[in-house]
Amino acid sequence: MYTELSAMGAQDNTNATAQLIRAMIYRGKNSCDQCPESIAELFKCTFPKVQITYAGPDEDVQINADTLSQVDAFVQPGGDGMYSRNTPGIIYNNCKGKKS
Repeated sequence: MYTELSAMGAQDNTNATAQLIRAMIYRGKNSCDQCPESIAELFKCTFPKVQITYAGPDEDVQINADTLSQVDAFVQPGGDGMYSRNTPGIIYNNCKGKKS
């Protein structure tokens, strides 16, 4: 499903608007500051019909086989240093301009 989500968002937004996308985003100490919220904004801009669930140690939803089976996409923000302090603001501002 990850490939399909990527392809729908990048190539044909018509399909993206036709179905509900259920996304789980990790929010916890292993994600960068404001990155989970920025990823949620990016999903909302790309897929108008999206249901966001935050999961992690301090969230109501925990990450396990059962909860993962209920979503179409899982994102754990963070990574190898490609993040900059401006990334959350850039994503939010770019998406904000696209909303009607």
